[in-house]
Amino acid sequence: MPVDLTDFKIQQAALELRYATAFLLWDRAGSIWRKIASYYPEISPKNVQPNLQMFSLDARTDGTVQIERCLITTMHVGNLEEFKRLGAIFCEEVISRLEINVIDRIGFRIIFEKKFNNVDEAIVYIQGVVRAKPPKEKYFNIKGGLKEFEHTMRWEDESRGCLARIKTAQLKLNIETPKEFDELSGVHAQRTVVVVDVDMYTLLPVPVGRFSAPALIEDWLRLMKRDLSEFLDV
Repeated sequence: MPVDLTDFKIQQAALELRYATAFLLWDRAGSIWRKIASYYPEISPKNVQPNLQMFSLDARTDGTVQIERCLITTMHVGNLEEFKRLGAIFCEEVISRLEINVIDRIGFRIIFEKKFNNVDEAIVYIQGVVRAKPPKEKYFNIKGGLKEFEHTMRWEDESRGCLARIKTAQLKLNIETPKEFDELSGVHAQRTVVVVDVDMYTLLPVPVGRFSAPALIEDWLRLMKRDLSEFLDV
């Protein structure tokens, strides 16, 4: 059974650049965030220090600039079109303001999730994907079955790499109601998902002239969709 990512929703996406120590951050942080704010007027600070500034850009998206790296993340989006637009704006501004010539490492990670009714259904799905089923029904004097599964593989050459992981997960939400509001009920929810986590990255320095955030996101996402199913089934 192949992994069809069209059946999955994007739980989180992240793009990270690492670079040599950028001392100019101390002088130009305000200019960077003022420019970002012109595109994202809902911007608000989450953590601001001399070597690190993290801002919420909107309800789903954060941006971070540090002295040796920058990062953008977004959560629970239908597609990555706005993320590509943000990548162009954010990375260009950071690279320009901090006068970065070479990117030491580029990382692009997406976490996908697919809901299931229960753990057993999720296990059956994963076993169909990776063809990993225990040959016996009894181990360690326990007659039972799989209740949790994780499969991880890393693939690299001299210039790029990819870490891919597929696993079951149970997400729980428990919010208790304060005693002062005893007329209200707390919130208790649980869902079972299969998570596909794919992290692609560079291993060699990349000149900034050869980097385009939208192009990289689009190309690496295409490669994930093309090769992930076969890779996990190795």
